[in-house]
Amino acid sequence: MRNLSIRTRLGILVMVAVLAVVVDAVGGWVGLRAIGSTLSDVTQQQMPGLVGLQQVRAGQARVIEATLEVALKEQDMYAQAFFKNFMASKDRAWKEIDAG
Repeated sequence: MRNLSIRTRLGILVMVAVLAVVVDAVGGWVGLRAIGSTLSDVTQQQMPGLVGLQQVRAGQARVIEATLEVALKEQDMYAQAFFKNFMASKDRAWKEIDAG
């Protein structure tokens, strides 16, 4: 190596650097393909389940809200219309939970 000229040494150094960049680029490309397949799996298989869980939780929140609202109105003797509306909203919420 000591017998080589500076020009040859620099040429070898540049070739090694270019080879390192190519190896790094290939590794990055392989990694991105793996991430792409994983994201595809998540969006096609797991995401619909998460949407269903979100619908269930939203329905549960509506049921709790309707229950608490009825508890606030239970002493009001003129609240029959409110009770009907709350029961209807509670029924709708349970139907959403069943659909989710």
